[in-house]
Amino acid sequence: MPQLTRHGIELPAILGSTATFQPRLLPEDLDVEIIMRGYSYTVVFAGSMVDQRTLLALKASQPLPVNHDEWMESQAVLGRQLSGMRRFRYIGNGRFDLDQQLRGELTSERPEANLPNNQVGTASLLSLVRGNDGHVTISSAERLAQSFSDLKHVSFEAKGTVRIKAAGSIIRENAQARSSDDTYIWENHVWHDQLHFRFSPANLG
Repeated sequence: MPQLTRHGIELPAILGSTATFQPRLLPEDLDVEIIMRGYSYTVVFAGSMVDQRTLLALKASQPLPVNHDEWMESQAVLGRQLSGMRRFRYIGNGRFDLDQQLRGELTSERPEANLPNNQVGTASLLSLVRGNDGHVTISSAERLAQSFSDLKHVSFEAKGTVRIKAAGSIIRENAQARSSDDTYIWENHVWHDQLHFRFSPANLG
């Protein structure tokens, strides 16, 4: 099961009957669109992610293992098994191109969605959580910002835009812009800073 550590999402490689953690993926140029209708959500991820260890090796001009690309290709196979993944392709130098669409509903039985792995109880890039008060909170992982802080010495800056459109009453948000159709937008340094958006769905009254 993909996990997010302090260093990014990890995809498990199956070696015989043993699962070991493999690439540590961070957003490189990744866009996200989230549409909320009541507690139902549609989320699209599109763009690229990069393996942190490969990035650090290349920045330090260190040679990669001879079988590095072959190994990464095998990880792409695992990435394509994630829920809603329409494309997960290795494009070289530790980078993966992806296109993922997820649909679901936050219920009292399953009040949390973690993206992009969408498994209850796991960490990821973004989380959607239905609280006991009925409010929904969308946020990015605090440790993701810490991972990018750890990469400052190699001058790596992730790009991307996050757009959220929700029907209901907005309680708190730290968006950088708001469009005429009430879409909340995060652009500059969205993956380096923590995103926060909380609202009360329209069906709560």
